[in-house]
Amino acid sequence: MDEEYDSSLPTYAADSPAAASNAPEEAQAPASDETAAAPRPAPDDTVTEKTAGDPDLPGDLFDAVIKLFNDTLPDFVKDSLSTDRQRQFIYNALDESLRTRLDNAVAGADRSQIQKLRNERDSLLGQIEEMQADSGRADSLAQEIKRVQLSADRQKRALCDRVNDLESQVTSLQSEKERILTRRHATAEIQGLKNDIATRDEEITSLKGQIQELSSRETSAPDNSGEIERLQAEVERQTTLREQLEMKVKMTDAMMNELRSQTAEARQELAKAQEGMAVVNEIQAQLDKFEDVKKRKDERIAELQDALRAMTGERDEIASRLEKTTADNESLRRTIENNLYNQANSENRLRREIKELKQQLETSGNTPVETSQQPVQQPAQQAPAPKRRSRRKPRVDENLDNTDWLASPSKKSDADFGYHEPPHSPINTNDAQLSLF
Repeated sequence: MDEEYDSSLPTYAADSPAAASNAPEEAQAPASDETAAAPRPAPDDTVTEKTAGDPDLPGDLFDAVIKLFNDTLPDFVKDSLSTDRQRQFIYNALDESLRTRLDNAVAGADRSQIQKLRNERDSLLGQIEEMQADSGRADSLAQEIKRVQLSADRQKRALCDRVNDLESQVTSLQSEKERILTRRHATAEIQGLKNDIATRDEEITSLKGQIQELSSRETSAPDNSGEIERLQAEVERQTTLREQLEMKVKMTDAMMNELRSQTAEARQELAKAQEGMAVVNEIQAQLDKFEDVKKRKDERIAELQDALRAMTGERDEIASRLEKTTADNESLRRTIENNLYNQANSENRLRREIKELKQQLETSGNTPVETSQQPVQQPAQQAPAPKRRSRRKPRVDENLDNTDWLASPSKKSDADFGYHEPPHSPINTNDAQLSLF
């Protein structure tokens, strides 16, 4: 590769130089503060979900790198390799700080996802509480509407009974009115009787005059006594008839006055009945409006209850997702702790082995291997020039690449000419050193 490896870059920024400058800040941001891991509002929620909250990103990157390397190998070599071992080797080859940053990035993504789910859960809980309050108010309103409806039904029944009574009264008044109309003929008869009384009075007056005239003539005509008696009897009869007619007139006047009072009362009752009917019609119209309002309220209550059930189901789903995410995060944390523990044990074991090897080298360096009379001039292998920000190799690799420990220290020869015997390969008989190969 032409580019130099920069250990400060995370794995996801190696292929994108443009994003490399911003990658360290983005990688360190989740570990700075847990409160800063809350998801920021983005124009598109799907983009936020894809860029944040992906704990499988390191594994996918390792798989992509392994696939890229394996595609360049022959098939028989590629089939003999273990992908899990390659992934573990790449992970162990990373720098400690880089692994820590990678773990922090994954943990920060998990925390951001958990915080997002918690925010959604809190929002849904707030909406559910608000909808429960609305549902409670709707229930109380429904109870109040039911109470008002029962009261209106009672008033309606009472008004219906009152209307029935008024209708019966109107019917009786109408029949009474018909009777009054039939009695108007009696009024005409009374007027005729009054006329007859007046006629009778005139006749009585004339008869009295005749009686007086006959009385004055009694002396001159004593033979008219029978006529006088007849006239007096007629006067008495006419007087009796007059008194009877006067009694009938008085009775008729009393009946007419009673009928007039009954007619006035009937008219008042009819006016009250008409007013009651108007009130009943108005109450019926209000009841119709009340039924419409009640119907709309019932529909609104049903909608709120459906929305409440839907929000409750969504809350349960988010709670289950949150529990699953929490469990996955806990499992990932335990896996990371186990890996760090195993890595620490491996490093400690390697350090002990390296220390033992150094001790064995020090003990073996005191007894150099005898060679020919003229020692082999072994040129010191120059270490390659360190590249800028080159990848740091593990200590085991550095010790294996350095082969100076296999040969004895070189001695400077004074002979600059003549035949020189070719150098012989030293034979190492140390079992500890041979066990390394």
